[in-house]
Amino acid sequence: VDESRVIFTPLTGTNIPIPPGAARVVINPAATIAALTLTAPPVPSNPTNSMQPLTIYFTKAVTALTWSGWAAIGAGLPSGIAIGNKVTLEWDAALVGWFHGAAV
Repeated sequence: VDESRVIFTPLTGTNIPIPPGAARVVINPAATIAALTLTAPPVPSNPTNSMQPLTIYFTKAVTALTWSGWAAIGAGLPSGIAIGNKVTLEWDAALVGWFHGAAV
């Protein structure tokens, strides 16, 4: 996967595996969905380079959002998200994990 935008159009209950190397992911369901799972890529495109960003944009609200395999460092990942919001994570090579500040 190059670092261009990747777009998904999920239905409720979908599990989306984020592709390795993705930098921008757009979650674009037809309407608000009740449940969605996002599965972490194992590593970014260059796992030895810290602070590689991964931003996930949401065009519609997701009531129950599950983060599978993220082991995020820092603030907790949101359990639901409002329309038009995004979540940005950055890879930390030293800690071998995704660092998360807060949903924006």
